[in-house]
Amino acid sequence: TSASEKSAPPQITTHSSAQAVKVGKELKALNAQMYGAFWCSHCYDQKQTLGQEAFTSSVAYIECAKDGVDSQSQLCKEQGIPGYPTWVIGGQQFPGESDLEELQEIIQKVKGS
Repeated sequence: TSASEKSAPPQITTHSSAQAVKVGKELKALNAQMYGAFWCSHCYDQKQTLGQEAFTSSVAYIECAKDGVDSQSQLCKEQGIPGYPTWVIGGQQFPGESDLEELQEIIQKVKGS
């Protein structure tokens, strides 16, 4: 597959709320990663929840689809990613889409462990 045939995820169109920026900074401090696929609607919704600024500046996005731009499908297999999106925060997996409050709870849980 040539690079021109690779698919990119849809652009994030929402802007980050003050709460999302705060959550984003905490995610960045914990080297959070979000594993997803360009075709995954829940991944897109998760990105929209955080918004453009918080997501792009704070979260390492790992593309798991083989035909996705910058695909790291082998890494996704090695990590045993169960589905998309899956957050990896503090070395722990948190599968599924989360709202800002749930992400905050995950952050507190990881910090406390």
